[in-house]
Amino acid sequence: MALNDIFSMQPYLVTSMHYFYLSKSCWNHNQENMKVYYEEFSNHEQDVIIDILPDGFSTICFEIGPHRCTAIYFGKTPKQKTVYYQKGYTYFTVKIPPNYILPDTIDPIKTYQNKVTRLTKFTHAFDEFNYDNLYALSFQDKITYFQTYTASHLDLMVDPLIDYVVTRSIENQETVFIDTIAQELEISSRYIRKVFSEKVGISPKRTIQSIRFQNVLSGLIDDKKGITETSLDAAFFDHPHLNKFFKEHANRSPSDVQLFLSQKRTQRHNKNESR
Repeated sequence: MALNDIFSMQPYLVTSMHYFYLSKSCWNHNQENMKVYYEEFSNHEQDVIIDILPDGFSTICFEIGPHRCTAIYFGKTPKQKTVYYQKGYTYFTVKIPPNYILPDTIDPIKTYQNKVTRLTKFTHAFDEFNYDNLYALSFQDKITYFQTYTASHLDLMVDPLIDYVVTRSIENQETVFIDTIAQELEISSRYIRKVFSEKVGISPKRTIQSIRFQNVLSGLIDDKKGITETSLDAAFFDHPHLNKFFKEHANRSPSDVQLFLSQKRTQRHNKNESR
């Protein structure tokens, strides 16, 4: 898996929405090689509370309601969290991979871990952003508007050490140990933890585990794979080890996810057949 293949899969979110658009593109045109994920989705039927699974990403979310548009920052979360989405709202999100750093935060980045904060309380970089412009724009035009704004107001940053740890985690199916990386780089593991605390907001161990969790989740979403194959692909020795790891992060078993997805596929098939 290449660095640009790092992903955030959220099956409970995607399957609960009336529509869901996804695009991988640059943060802005000053930084063409720094890819983030843009999403747009909406639920027209009812308010919903959805389980968001750990992915190591942070997220800027614009909530476009009937009468106003607000913006929220979702800090990185090491475990599953529940998020409330309102009926009739459109959500435009920018998901930032774990190897990228948002500078110029109002408080130290670690204070936002596992928290939801108004964007204006997170950074002043969007003080001049015109939220109302989003109402009339298509998904692609929203992306272009965001990229144009950030090109003059906010660039992402990359720390070589953080980038190295994330890259090693993506390239290896097994858990990468911080002590091993410290030996490779001839630095102390304490220093690595300090850099992650100050610039990422969660520990390197939590970051690595989130990446591994998403790797497992991608295998479960692939309906051609069984749990045994997914377990072996992710370098787990047996089902109990996989189940323990998965439940620690998502409060459910891998078989629960596969059953949920199977039921959703059946519902879609029956709906298409009835048309």
